[in-house]
Amino acid sequence: MRVGRVGTYSWQPRTDRWTWNATMFRLHGYEPEAVTPTRSLWVAHKHPDSLDHAREAVDEACRSHSTYVCEHRIVAFDGREREVVALGFPTPDTPRSSAGRRGYLIDVTPGAGEEKLDPVRPGWWSVRPIRDEEAAHHALAALDEHLHLSPEGGLALLEWLAVARARSVDAVAGGVLTALGEPWGSRHPRRALLAVVEPDLLPPPDR
Repeated sequence: MRVGRVGTYSWQPRTDRWTWNATMFRLHGYEPEAVTPTRSLWVAHKHPDSLDHAREAVDEACRSHSTYVCEHRIVAFDGREREVVALGFPTPDTPRSSAGRRGYLIDVTPGAGEEKLDPVRPGWWSVRPIRDEEAAHHALAALDEHLHLSPEGGLALLEWLAVARARSVDAVAGGVLTALGEPWGSRHPRRALLAVVEPDLLPPPDR
């Protein structure tokens, strides 16, 4: 199992107002509500080698009111480094001028899946074995080509989606391939991924 804890957040860029769940605080090395999340705090916890990449991904998504996917490293308050995959979406039914964001931070640090998780929904993190390895392989290749995710980050993303949707990794891999294989999906890969992650949040574009 490659997936560790998953933080969730919402953010209003105009006011720099953030909401983190308890896991988001803990991934950054804090007890829940021990600090006030801000853009400056977000920047401070990015690994120096990842900061520009993460900042460019978020800033471009805010400018275009679009989805972003970004694999990078963070440094917790205690100095521990974590490998994460961040997904961010525009808040639905919000005007572009407001550009609210919400999303997930998935811990894909090697060994993270064996760590003690937050005491919520025991057993939630069980994942059925991959049976269709060819589909998984093609899905990982597509995630690499369209979203620049490493094989480790892509597999962790598939596993997390399988858990979140109570489906097999094979089914999720098939869903990713179907979405990216649509004519609009190849042109809008991040939006295609959103259709798999939260299918009720945003309808596919008609072009």
